[in-house]
Amino acid sequence: MPALYMHNSTRLTAAWQTIHPVIAATTPRCEFLMTGTLGKALYYFSLYEMTGEQAYGDEALELVYAVAEGTDGSPVALAGTGLAAGQA
Repeated sequence: MPALYMHNSTRLTAAWQTIHPVIAATTPRCEFLMTGTLGKALYYFSLYEMTGEQAYGDEALELVYAVAEGTDGSPVALAGTGLAAGQA
């Protein structure tokens, strides 16, 4: 494996180990993809795809279901918008 790849991989792992606990402890205040519950769900789904760890997939599904059922505690911001209402 090339040294540059190993160096970048080590840096990425270190960054992830710093960022992940912050993301895991954060409770989104809205449903939005970029800053809310759906964004956190996408984050966990991406981790599941990369690692294959079922716990990440379960967390992603739990967050998506919470948004769909309106139980995530955030104001319902997606009602009537394109993708959420099937209009896109």
